[in-house]
Amino acid sequence: ILVMDDMEPMMHVAGEILTMLGYDVSLTADGVEAIVAYREAIEKGEPFCAVVFDLTVPGGMGGEEACRQIREFDPELLAVASSGYSTSNVMSDWKAFGFNAVVAKPYRIKDMGWVLYRLLNPSPSVDASN
Repeated sequence: ILVMDDMEPMMHVAGEILTMLGYDVSLTADGVEAIVAYREAIEKGEPFCAVVFDLTVPGGMGGEEACRQIREFDPELLAVASSGYSTSNVMSDWKAFGFNAVVAKPYRIKDMGWVLYRLLNPSPSVDASN
């Protein structure tokens, strides 16, 4: 799982949660780093299963733009929108912005685990948005 978050403490919390849940994790601080890491993983033949994108990166590329750019070369991207701002349009209408799921900050083990489990183990009767 690739995590993109400009706030170092949040990025590390997400990394620790995902590691505890059994995932291999890579961390990036902005959209440009995430795009580079995603491309490099594909080139190595070790693509990420999913990416958790922080939507807001002051002074840098945020998750919405990074998701859009990655999806251009990998339409199969499994993208999770993440923000601590509940007023974000992306958080309320994430499908319209190209995301597959959403997880709010602060990160909680149960929420992060459930979203990724449903995203990575699709079932016709289970929707990752619930």
